[in-house]
Amino acid sequence: MGAARKVLAAWATLAALALTGLQPARAEVNGVNAMTEAMLTEYASLPCVRSIARDGAVGCGSPSDRSVAEGGALFLVESVEDVTGLIENAQGFDAVALVVDDALLHGDSLRAMQDLARKIRVAAVIVTVEEDGSPQEPPRSSAAPTTWIPSGDGLLNETVSFVVTRLRNATQSEEIRALAASNRDRGYADAVFQHSARYQFYLGKETATSLSCLVSGRCDPLGGLSVWASAGPVPVNSAKETVLLTANLDAASFFHDVVPARDTTASGVAAVLLAAKALASVDESVLEALSKQIVVALFNGEVWSRAGSRRFVHDVALGECLSPQTASPYNESTCANPPVYALAWTSLGLENITDVVSVNNVAGNESDTFYVHSAAGTASANAAAALQSVASSSTDVDVSITSATTSGVVPPSPLDSFLAAELETDVSFGGAGLVVSGFDAAITDANPRYSSRYDRRDEGSEADDAEALTAARIADVATLLARHAFVQAGGSTSDAVNFVLVDETHAAELWDCLTKDFACTLVADVIGAEDTTAVADFMGSTLFAASEGIAGGAPNFFSGIYSPFPVENNVMRPVPLFVRDYLAQYGRNASLVEKATESAKYACAQDLECMAMTEPPECELGRSALACLRGGCVCSNAYFHDAVSPALVYEGGAFSVDAQKLADDDGLWTEPRWSDGTLTLYTSANSASTTIALLVCGILLTIGCVFALRKAQGMLDNTKYKLN
Repeated sequence: MGAARKVLAAWATLAALALTGLQPARAEVNGVNAMTEAMLTEYASLPCVRSIARDGAVGCGSPSDRSVAEGGALFLVESVEDVTGLIENAQGFDAVALVVDDALLHGDSLRAMQDLARKIRVAAVIVTVEEDGSPQEPPRSSAAPTTWIPSGDGLLNETVSFVVTRLRNATQSEEIRALAASNRDRGYADAVFQHSARYQFYLGKETATSLSCLVSGRCDPLGGLSVWASAGPVPVNSAKETVLLTANLDAASFFHDVVPARDTTASGVAAVLLAAKALASVDESVLEALSKQIVVALFNGEVWSRAGSRRFVHDVALGECLSPQTASPYNESTCANPPVYALAWTSLGLENITDVVSVNNVAGNESDTFYVHSAAGTASANAAAALQSVASSSTDVDVSITSATTSGVVPPSPLDSFLAAELETDVSFGGAGLVVSGFDAAITDANPRYSSRYDRRDEGSEADDAEALTAARIADVATLLARHAFVQAGGSTSDAVNFVLVDETHAAELWDCLTKDFACTLVADVIGAEDTTAVADFMGSTLFAASEGIAGGAPNFFSGIYSPFPVENNVMRPVPLFVRDYLAQYGRNASLVEKATESAKYACAQDLECMAMTEPPECELGRSALACLRGGCVCSNAYFHDAVSPALVYEGGAFSVDAQKLADDDGLWTEPRWSDGTLTLYTSANSASTTIALLVCGILLTIGCVFALRKAQGMLDNTKYKLN
């Protein structure tokens, strides 16, 4: 009876307020929460997250108070003109929650929405998706326009004051579009009941910078783990110079959970991995006879001021561990500053790296012609000529390499960190620098979807046939990269052509895993998962599929936040783990893996278990590190390396910044710590007619409840029971 009386009291309060024309206070409205809670519907969605740099933030905003999330009426946006029209006719609207199709979310529309937010409150922007995820108009690159990206719409660089969240599937999208259309058909502000939405999500103060946020402990650095390895079965050798093949391991889009990066990242990763595997097939004695060693590296955190390559170059240029740790779970000395698990990187030396060849964006070009961009200087020009010579001699491949028209200038890639080494480390890189790509003067000429959530594989049988051709081209590019590295390391062109060749069948399988379904047999085999279902479970929220948001499909190439000592803390991300295991298994003799997996003594499920072994395999000091490969602990020549700004120092469980190591162009990117947001839909009262309707309903309900209570009391009196 107590609950019923509270409800009656709430209705009486609302009726009295309506009669007097007063607005109910928050505490008074809460009196009817028991009745309205059942009317709320929550939807799962993927929010746009703010990224905070040393000079400010980009991305989305949130309510200024972490405990408050004011809602707004659903407003259907079917064109940018709908937003501009609302700006001109905003009277009658207190707040709106814009419902926008995914294809309409681009730089121009977001800027219009921010203009709207200056006139009325934008409670949220809800992005809906189609069943097949296909855009209804040609997508554009989300990057800011530059010389290399002239058609970029700048979406990634926008800063807005409201939350933007993307629904996970088409079913939810249809429901919310229908509710917004209902609001529109009723005339929005004149409707009796408005379908409304709010989003509870707090991203910190709008004025935050990464420096202040790190000091307060409210942000984490963006980055992760890079992976590098010696190509082939030979560990790194400090007595030899180095030829380095590299690519970026991460990408970005407006939604951090939707980064398929087919051409932007996956194509370069595939090319480097395939080149490393091809080199591993060369006889060990042939590789040992080369005058130089070949190393491959996949750098993470590149979208965050080149965090991965910048850190690697800094550490290799330094060449020594400032804080060694003699007690090591990896059975060798490790380093606390910089924090790495193995000391093999000290054997490289920046001054001993004679060639850096970076590869990216080799899947957007449907042509068989690829381009080599050479850095300024004779060494780079000679290296470019050598690559073209190898390509000309490789009559067994179907692609060609031609010089880009932008001579002496290279597109964005990890090579930039090597070229800038002297400015940041006082150690110069005097070697040759090349970038191999599928474009000449502009990335978006070959791939208009570059660095956007639409840079993904299309669906359907015709698309699969086209992807098979793409995989074959990438295999040919990888063959040429591996042969070029072999020749630059001291081998002959004839030996390179005879010994080095990428398996196209394997290339097609790898390409499908990286662009279609990461929960594939190859990945399961490489990371030692029981089956593909176990891979999908491990991937969790880092998977991406157009129709289900993150329920399956290609891997998410967003780097994530940097976590110190991820192996010990068991916070490994799937993509770097797969890359490390792939390079370790195909870079060492397969017999090592087979021997470890056959021995119960070295059985493991993850690296952490190898670290805890009392008698692990004895790895060669400074040249290899323990890794759990296919269920067995093995001495690996593939390594993780921190991908985070060199200026960041981690001590005592907290981050600090070494200002002397902070380069001018190092954004020191961070992400605020946030909890999962909640998108809630409900019915709200937004007009005088609604107030009258509620008053009438309240009076009728009150009369009905009083009548029912008296009737019930009479019945109880007749049975000689008393109602207290």
